[in-house]
Amino acid sequence: VRRVNGMKGIHLIAPFGDIKKIENSFRETMQLVERHELKKDESVLMCGILNPHQGYVYKTFISIDGNEQIPEKLFTTEIASAKCATIKIKGSFNNTVEAAKYFFHDWLPGSGYRISNNLLFEIFFKDPTKGYDKTERELCIPIELN
Repeated sequence: VRRVNGMKGIHLIAPFGDIKKIENSFRETMQLVERHELKKDESVLMCGILNPHQGYVYKTFISIDGNEQIPEKLFTTEIASAKCATIKIKGSFNNTVEAAKYFFHDWLPGSGYRISNNLLFEIFFKDPTKGYDKTERELCIPIELN
């Protein structure tokens, strides 16, 4: 459990679980950042956002410096600062799904916490366009005390 700082940034959408399309979506999101000359928030490389209420989509998210004005035509997302349960992951997308299952079915029920919102996200420690399956990441699930 650790606190994750809030972020704002731009995102594109890829099909949930389609690694090649997720990698390509991260490339396209990086190109948008470069094309619009936005300054990235260097404290976080990239995130993947999973929201069960939005269906089977995966948002490829790049955090932008808080002082930057993001053009209105770009899709934006804000991730609020939150206490998060975190799980380090490496390997296939299925490993992310299995980690989330472990969290919801094994860890959460006896933890004294509950989910604080429905936005789950992965923080990448290296560029996921160079191989999502090879990239270490941290699944972050916002929580609060019961």
